[in-house]
Amino acid sequence: MMDKAIANLPAYSNVKKCSSDSVTDAIVIIKPILSYQPQSTILYGDLKVKIYQSKSNRETHPDNFIREMNISHWKVLRFDKVTMDHYVNEVYTKLLEQLILKIDALQINKNYPTNGSLCDLLSTLRKSKINLRH
Repeated sequence: MMDKAIANLPAYSNVKKCSSDSVTDAIVIIKPILSYQPQSTILYGDLKVKIYQSKSNRETHPDNFIREMNISHWKVLRFDKVTMDHYVNEVYTKLLEQLILKIDALQINKNYPTNGSLCDLLSTLRKSKINLRH
């Protein structure tokens, strides 16, 4: 669903998923969270966002971390009009529009291109470190 919402924002059509052969100005990690409250027919959407840029040769250096932010949006649903898929796409699109405004305000330094090796590092950080075996 997030890919569909990104496609709704033509100004950011150059946004692409992180891969080891990519070079970019910054890496944005987006964790979308949706919650639906049936009593109030409200769909809540949150984006937990982290932004990284290679300002140091060492990938784990703290200077590579730019910003962490939370963005929220909610929508009252009317099921007589459209399906849930439409509303989820609409909430994601609104969240991404807010994110774009915040990223534009960051003034990311284009003199520090972020190479794909940082993508590989970040993908390892997403893996759980918890041992669920007892």
